[in-house]
Amino acid sequence: MKWFLAFALPCIAAMKRALVVVDMTVEQVANISYQKDEIIQTIRRLAQSGKFDAIIDSHLWFEKGGPPSSLAEMFPNIGHAGTEGANLIPELRDLGLEFVKKYQYSCFAGGSDLESHLRKLGIEEVVITGINTDYCVLATALDSFYAMFQTRVVESGVSSFNGRAGHLEGLKDIRRYLGDIVVGSDNYLPESGDWPS
Repeated sequence: MKWFLAFALPCIAAMKRALVVVDMTVEQVANISYQKDEIIQTIRRLAQSGKFDAIIDSHLWFEKGGPPSSLAEMFPNIGHAGTEGANLIPELRDLGLEFVKKYQYSCFAGGSDLESHLRKLGIEEVVITGINTDYCVLATALDSFYAMFQTRVVESGVSSFNGRAGHLEGLKDIRRYLGDIVVGSDNYLPESGDWPS
């Protein structure tokens, strides 16, 4: 048994991991009231933890000549490339997040380069934060799972336009369809230490 643990534990520790931050843009975060400050602080702490091989900002980005998206018609006032509202919120801009354009509810769908980018980096585990728990986070978790990534959703790192009820419904659906993948931020943070805000 000791020889197995000596082999298996380094393999587990060596798994390459990405933090994916969904739709944390100026215009979208403005619509969040439920645990907004908590998700921002959770994302900051995770991004600064040193536990991730890639930290991805994936948010709606509609531009002329880009992939067609039904969401651009459904939500004509968000995600327009080059507008301040479509940019990452100021509270997360100093963290060095790498931007991958998003065109549908899922960060993986509709012409997104996210899956191919993660594959090139050798990523095996995708840890999801952001908004909305009951739409884009759920859709991203499903597609991550279908793409055979180890998938996790950080409960204190996600929220919903639909408040606490929408957030809890989203978590319920994630658990129903994907099993026990909802985790606490402490799974990826050191046990102690002061974190910058």
